[in-house]
Amino acid sequence: MDALRPNRPGLDSLRHLPVGDIIPLPAEHLALLQAEAREAVEAARRMQDWIEAVIALRYEQHAIAARAMPGYQPQGSGRHAEFLGWRPFDMIGELLRARGERSVPRNPTLLAERAFHTSSDFPALLAAAIGRRVADFENATAYNLLNAANGDGPTLATGNAPVFSTAATRANTAGAGSALDLAGLAAGRAAIMRQRTLDGLPIAIGNAMRLLVGPNQELAARQLTVAVQATQIGQANVYAGFVQPLVEPLIQANRWYLFSEPAASPVYVYGYLNGAEGPQVTTGPVQGADGVEISVIFDFGVGAIDWRGAWFNPGT
Repeated sequence: MDALRPNRPGLDSLRHLPVGDIIPLPAEHLALLQAEAREAVEAARRMQDWIEAVIALRYEQHAIAARAMPGYQPQGSGRHAEFLGWRPFDMIGELLRARGERSVPRNPTLLAERAFHTSSDFPALLAAAIGRRVADFENATAYNLLNAANGDGPTLATGNAPVFSTAATRANTAGAGSALDLAGLAAGRAAIMRQRTLDGLPIAIGNAMRLLVGPNQELAARQLTVAVQATQIGQANVYAGFVQPLVEPLIQANRWYLFSEPAASPVYVYGYLNGAEGPQVTTGPVQGADGVEISVIFDFGVGAIDWRGAWFNPGT
């Protein structure tokens, strides 16, 4: 029958033919059309199954992420809740089956090994969940240090004083908290530019300072730094392009900070043990339970090394 395929009309062309023109077709042609129709129906069924598997897979991924990271809120309809009651190994098995694994082991150790060493989405899912958690850990560690001593930061050995202080040895903190406005931003920039290196030279500030605020000050920060189409000099936003706003939910109350460009005059620095920027992940069976133990080791440190490249205003 394959020899007939080039000579008979395709399904697409038959859609535009009157019914009377279709009926007189030879039986061989009709048989081929029926076979093609069955193939199309089967392909559609497979596509539907694949779509449903992909959708289920996505919600199972959200469910695993929600279990791995307290506070994680998946976007969408919330269907991931259907899978929260599943044992992790049941979800892993479903992920493998959705990827076409024909034989899914029941042994926890073998199942974990298969999940980590196949083309399934589980390794990527787990890596993404761990990556997000590690990033959150880095962020919280850094801002816990910045928020120490009511925002003054940790005590430095030089001068035996915190990073931010109104004392003459620091001179990088507003004498009284004030609103984030144009005058306050100008005062902060001027204070940083008055700082001097150990040999008396002005410190470098880079091309664009960073304005760090919390949620309460986001609107003011963006208004002060956004470019506007002004028709008069007085309407121009003079700091657009010179100050970049950064919004961090862990910045408390109405505090705001101004930092030089990090590469020019760093104040806080971070690092990793032996340069390992990613976590070390190991897995193993859980004794007496149908599960797998996942161990994540991550060594990260952050600290303050200078005070000259920053300004702190506690806000009002």
